[in-house]
Amino acid sequence: MASCWPSSCAVCASTCKHPNSYILKFSPSNLQNYHLHCQRHTRSPTASYGVSFVDEDFTDSDESESESEREEGSTQSFKSGELLNYTALKLNRQIGKKNFLGLEAISPSVGLACAKMASNIDRFMSYKIYQTCPDDWDIAQKLMLNGCDPLPRRRCFSKAPPRYTEFTIDEVLKLKSGEIRIGLDFSPTTGTFAALMRERNVTIASATLNLGAPFNEVIALRGLLPLYLSVGSRLPFFDNTLDIIHSTLFLDGWIGIELLQFVLFDWDRVLRPKGLLWVDRFFCKRDDLKIYLDEFSRLEYKKLLWRVVPKTDKLEDEFYFSAILEKPIRS
Repeated sequence: MASCWPSSCAVCASTCKHPNSYILKFSPSNLQNYHLHCQRHTRSPTASYGVSFVDEDFTDSDESESESEREEGSTQSFKSGELLNYTALKLNRQIGKKNFLGLEAISPSVGLACAKMASNIDRFMSYKIYQTCPDDWDIAQKLMLNGCDPLPRRRCFSKAPPRYTEFTIDEVLKLKSGEIRIGLDFSPTTGTFAALMRERNVTIASATLNLGAPFNEVIALRGLLPLYLSVGSRLPFFDNTLDIIHSTLFLDGWIGIELLQFVLFDWDRVLRPKGLLWVDRFFCKRDDLKIYLDEFSRLEYKKLLWRVVPKTDKLEDEFYFSAILEKPIRS
C-alpha cells in the first residue's frame, strides 16, 4: 500500500507534486486493496476548524487507471476535503510506535460502494466543522441503501430532533396527581405505554390489532392486558369509568371526519368527567390541519397542554398535533 503522509512523502515522493496531497482510490474487487495516490492538489485546510469544501478542479482518475475500471465506475476520486481528511491514515501520537492494537496508524472505515456515489458522498461530507450538521438524513439514507455503509464519520454536531410532543408521562400524571388509576391506550403498540404506566401504578388496557405482527400476543407475554379491537368497534367499557385515554400514531390524516366523530364520541362516553384525553402525535397535511383541530375543539374539552409542530421526517407538508384535554362536567 503506497501512501503519502502529511508530514512526509518518502514512499511516493517521485509521483507527488506536493508532500501534503493525496486522493483516495477504492478497488471493489478487494475491500482491503485500497491505496492512497498522490495527486496535484493540496490537502484541504479543514484540519484547522475550517469549512469542508469541494475542489472543483480535482482530477477524477489518474492516467494509470485501466480502461475497464473507468467504464465500470469501480474506482473514483472524491473532491470533499473533509472526506479526504477522514479517510487518510491516522498516525499514532508517537510516530513509529505501535498502539495497543499493534498498529502504527488507524485506517478509518467507509463503505466500498461509496466510491460509486462520489457526488452524494461529497455532499454528505460538506459542512462546517464544530457547527451543526446539515439536515441531510435523506442523503445519508440514500447512500446507505445503495451500499455506502458505513458512512464516514463527521466532525459536526447532530441537530436535535424536534420535540413533537413535550408531554412526558410524569408531566401528564402531575396534572391529576393521584387521580389516574385506569385507562385505555388505543395505538398500534406492543404495550410499551401500558408497561410504563404500570410502573406508576396505573392499569392500562392496550387496544390494537395484529398489524403484520403478533402485537396482542406480545402484550400478553409482557403481563399486560391486550384488547383485540378494531377502530370500527364500540369500546367494551361502561360509561364514565376510565381516568385516561391515550392514542398515538393511529388516528391520523387517513381517517374520515365522520369516523373520527364516532370514535371521539365513544371515547367521551367511557371517559369520566375531568378525565384526560391524551392525543399524541396526530399528524396530517397542512391543508387538513384546521379540519381535524376543529373536530377536537367541538368536544369542548379544556386544553391543559397543546402543541402543533411541523413533521420533518418526510418531505411532505405535514404537521403533528399533540394535546392533553380534560373532559368537562356536563349536567
